[in-house]
Amino acid sequence: MTPYETRLFIEAAAKGRNDEYRIAIIGAWHVEAFQRTKRLPKLAHVMKRLDRSLEKKRGDKLTPEQIWQGFKLHNLRLGGADNRKKAG
Repeated sequence: MTPYETRLFIEAAAKGRNDEYRIAIIGAWHVEAFQRTKRLPKLAHVMKRLDRSLEKKRGDKLTPEQIWQGFKLHNLRLGGADNRKKAG
């Protein structure tokens, strides 16, 4: 590996460890939060709320045509050209 590739590998490993640590902290926080409640909410209710919040973050799905238009626009912004052969 080159020094650059080694640095990228180390940074990716550190980010992975950081993500694992964040997940552990979030889990511990939720354990404590649930212990402090007088009545534990039903698991199905908690999971529905989680699913709804994830859907809001994802937003609307793009159609394949919208994705393709985005690729073409990005290509043009970078100075690229459409080199595909025209059919017909």
